[in-house]
Amino acid sequence: AAGQDFSLRTLLLRMSRNHVDRFSPEVAPMPSVAKQAGVGLMLGEEKGRDGVFVKQLVPRGSAERTGKIKIGDQIVRVGDQEVVHRNVAELRHLIIGEIGSVCEICFLDQHGQTYTVQLRRGTPEYLDSLSREAGGRGGEELKPSNSGSWGPPAGHASLQEENDWLRAALRLAESHVRGSKEELRSLHVMFERQKEEAEKRMAMLQEHVTRSDEERRMSENRTWQGGGRLRAGGLKLAAAARREQGL
Repeated sequence: AAGQDFSLRTLLLRMSRNHVDRFSPEVAPMPSVAKQAGVGLMLGEEKGRDGVFVKQLVPRGSAERTGKIKIGDQIVRVGDQEVVHRNVAELRHLIIGEIGSVCEICFLDQHGQTYTVQLRRGTPEYLDSLSREAGGRGGEELKPSNSGSWGPPAGHASLQEENDWLRAALRLAESHVRGSKEELRSLHVMFERQKEEAEKRMAMLQEHVTRSDEERRMSENRTWQGGGRLRAGGLKLAAAARREQGL
C-alpha cells in the first residue's frame, strides 16, 4: 500500500508539473523549492469566469490548518495587490516565497463574503516541526483562530484522509486532461473548418485566374484581328492611291 501511495503521489506530481497551461480547468500546484514554499493550495481557473479558485487543499498544509478555506473559494487579493483578473501563473509568483514567511490572502467564499487569512509558507513537514518545537517548549498547540490566521495542526492527517485527498487530486487531474482533450478536439474541428474554407477560397482564386487568362487571350486575339484589319485597310488605301496616280 505504501508503494502504491508513493507511485500515486509521484504520478500526481508529474501530472501537475506537465499540465500547467491555458486549458480549463487550469490546475497549478504550489510545490516548495529550495528555501521557498507555497501555502498548501492547489489553484485553478474556470472557463467563463475571471479569477483563480481553490481546487484542493494540501493535507497538513498551511491553508488546511486554518479551517476556513474551502474548495471553490476565489482569491481576490494577495498582500496589497488585487488579483481578481490575474491568472494562476501570476498568483503563483505572488504566493510562493521564503519558507517561514507569512502571506496574507483575501478570499471570496461561495456566499459572496470575503475573509482574510495569514498563511505561513512551508511544507507540511516544516509546519509539523514548528508544532513540535512549540510543544517542546511547553507551548500550547495553536488552533485555527477566528481571524483565520495560521497555526500548527491540531493533529496529523490519517493515511485514509491522505489517500482520499490523493484520489480527489487524481480526479482533478483527470478532469484537466479531459478538458485538454475537448479543447484539442475543438481546435481540430476549427482547423478542419478553416482548411475547408481555405480550399474553397483557393478554388475560387484559381477559377478567377483561369477566367482572367481566358479574357486576356480573347483580348489579345481581338487586338491581333484589329491589327490585321488595319493592315488590310492600309493596303487598300495604298492601292487606291496608286490607281489615282495612274489616272
